[in-house]
Formats: sequence, structure tokens, C-alpha cells
Amino acid sequence: MQKIIILNETLPSWNKFYVGMHWAKRKEIVDYWHKLVWSNCKEQKIPKMKYNGRSVSVHTTCYFSSRKVQIKPTDICDKLVVDELKNIVLEDNDWKHIKCTTTESQVDKENPRTIITISYI
Repeated sequence: MQKIIILNETLPSWNKFYVGMHWAKRKEIVDYWHKLVWSNCKEQKIPKMKYNGRSVSVHTTCYFSSRKVQIKPTDICDKLVVDELKNIVLEDNDWKHIKCTTTESQVDKENPRTIITISYI
């Protein structure tokens, strides 16, 4: 199991990400999250997981600073994270390598963050 912790950041909502947002702003957010995942993997020395015939599950938990800003688990845009895991932690992000992704939404007023847990299944 690998755990990547991104402090003081929570993923955007699918609703805000796609409804009425200009493509250039979306690209800016995608690039920002890809850099966040990459830099946190390097900083936390997360090793690349070898594909051994077993798929992985990716569970993303966002801890929001308050109920006012908390979004539903189904609205958490975890694709931004999963796409960047390819080449850094996983060999690929296709159906053969990733069996499932899940999201969770919590509140932690003192410590907002995003935690990505990757487990063999």
C-alpha cells in the first residue's frame, strides 16, 4: 500500500470543473494538480509499484476545512490524481492496472488535505 498526502489542498468538484469553466482555466487546474501529485510523490519518496499481474485500487479522501466548502464524494474530481499516478507510481492507468477508484469526503477544520491510498487487490 502507498499513501500520498497533499497538505492544505482538496480536489475540485466535477460540477465546478466542467460547468461553465473555460478550457484554459480547466487546463490550469489540471496542470496544478499534476504538479502537486508529482512533487508530493517525489518529496515523500513514493516508489513505483511494479505490475505483478494484480490490479490496484485508488482511494482518494479529501478533508475539507468546513462543512460549507465540503463537497459530496461523488463530486470529487479524482481523475486529476489518477491521471498523474501513471508514470510516477503506476506503470499505467488503464483497466488492467487500476481495478477501481473510490472517493471519500470528510471535514477536518485544523488540517485540510487530500490523501491518496493505492492498494493491490
